[in-house]
Amino acid sequence: MTPDPHVTAALRPGVRCRLSARARAAQLTDRRHEEILTGLTGGQVAVLERLSSQECRLPVLRRMAGGGPFVDRLLDGGWVRQAVYAGADHLYSIEPVRPRTPPSPGRALSRFTVLRAVAGGLLLESPLAWADLRLHHDAVGRALGRLAGLAGAGASGPAARLLADLQYAGLTTADGEDEDLRLRQWQPHELWFHHRSRLTGRARAGVDFGATWWADGLFDQPPPTAAPRGDGIPLAAADPALVAKTDPSLGQVLRRRRSIREHDDANPITVGQLGEFLDRCGRVAHVTADGRQVTLPYPTAGSTGGLELYAVVRLVDGLSPGLYHYDGAAHRLHPLAAPEPAIRELLNRAADSAGVAAEPQVLVIVSARFGRVMWKYQTMGYGLILKNTGVLFHLMYLVATAMDLAPCALGAGDAELFSRAARLDPAAESSVGEFLLGSRPVDG
Repeated sequence: MTPDPHVTAALRPGVRCRLSARARAAQLTDRRHEEILTGLTGGQVAVLERLSSQECRLPVLRRMAGGGPFVDRLLDGGWVRQAVYAGADHLYSIEPVRPRTPPSPGRALSRFTVLRAVAGGLLLESPLAWADLRLHHDAVGRALGRLAGLAGAGASGPAARLLADLQYAGLTTADGEDEDLRLRQWQPHELWFHHRSRLTGRARAGVDFGATWWADGLFDQPPPTAAPRGDGIPLAAADPALVAKTDPSLGQVLRRRRSIREHDDANPITVGQLGEFLDRCGRVAHVTADGRQVTLPYPTAGSTGGLELYAVVRLVDGLSPGLYHYDGAAHRLHPLAAPEPAIRELLNRAADSAGVAAEPQVLVIVSARFGRVMWKYQTMGYGLILKNTGVLFHLMYLVATAMDLAPCALGAGDAELFSRAARLDPAAESSVGEFLLGSRPVDG
């Protein structure tokens, strides 16, 4: 990384500058915010004209009349992209995603900083940083590895510049990053998921975030319901008249609702009760002619559906133990040829997760056919799937309580074990929720 680096600057992509030299004013806007500049000098107008038209060396901009503090103001506002060169080699760029925050004094990379491949190179980013570093030269990657391993010890020349820019962008951390609950509570993947599934400086609503229908014309949308596996076992449907007559009021159900982790094996749940529960929670009521919208007993993002129900049965009166897929369109259970040890392990892990010794009578596994939602939604798709799952869990609680059954949602399950047992491609469909169901104990 020699010779010593130099820096150029230009307005970052996506920034519009409406300049009025006569009024000595300018309006800087991007998709999220704006800044109005008034009372500009001739030199400051010239700085904006240069930044709007071409890359210009940063020292040259600072030497223009009134340029120094004005350039700093533009940099602090996050309006300017800086490019670092060594000779003719473009090493890396500093790309703001929001206005600047104070630099980190640390010399080690933050545990929230990640390096990932993007078109044309590598990108170094963090949800805590106000700017990304886009790497354009392999020498920068080698230097970055040395800095990460040695905390910048002995850095000089371009390496020292790189360390300074990592600090400047907020990608490093000082000792004690995790001393307060504010950051200690976050695992990197959780903070990243929160950051990237919400609108931030890196996301553009309607462009690379939200309902962009990005896959339309590239791929077929996955079907509204999963293909049935064989003829299946027909289930009895809920009788609307009987439900209306016997169900308690919504207010009573809400007051009675609670998690019940143990079941009455002397009087197990029946296949009729399981069928009614599945009917009221997962029955497909309608699919539009184009297959893009599905009507279910619960709302889903854009009516895309995409959640599937599986029942791991240990003890159900009238139904053999095993793993079943629920066909919500035909209201049938399809037995799957899952290995008995895998079924036993799924039940064991569910009991462990619930903190009880006895295995559940039924473990209802909620899976997601990811493409059903992600075909339409970008960046936020997985977040929507989890929201859909939460809504379904609430419905399951209400229905089970109304039916005087024992419900309990679990916090986590073994997605890999389930995918193997159900013989699913986990990148296409995998479990996203688990729910215990059985008969309510006499004292429950």
